[in-house]
Amino acid sequence: MSPATRVKLLLFCVAGSVGFVVDVLVLLGLHELGVSLYIGRLVSFVCAATTTWLVNRRFTFHRAVALNDLSVRREYAYYMTAMSMGGLVNYAVFALLVSAVALVRDHPSLGVVAGTSAGLGFNFFVSHRLIYRVPDTSGSMMADK
Repeated sequence: MSPATRVKLLLFCVAGSVGFVVDVLVLLGLHELGVSLYIGRLVSFVCAATTTWLVNRRFTFHRAVALNDLSVRREYAYYMTAMSMGGLVNYAVFALLVSAVALVRDHPSLGVVAGTSAGLGFNFFVSHRLIYRVPDTSGSMMADK
């Protein structure tokens, strides 16, 4: 992994941490207002993913944003789709490990760590390689190195 990609990954993780705080605060706030945890979680996910989109487009992938020809609406739609798919990867890894590994069943936080890691890897790959590609000087699209 190149130094530039490592920096992007670090910034992506920072954005994810900010998103996590938003996620929890929105979920708890809505729950205090009487919204069910399930509906609240859907709303908090959208708020958190929107927050990470704003942070990532401003800091993590700012060069690609400046150079790409995606409309803001299309970029947002791609990002939210990718983050939703990453959420499914996260949950699938968690559920698989809980159902198959006694240690994880006894300590579900291990499954959360594994799921989060898988989802993070998926989301970063999709963001870095697909959504925020940087055009090279020849005009073709390449991932920013």
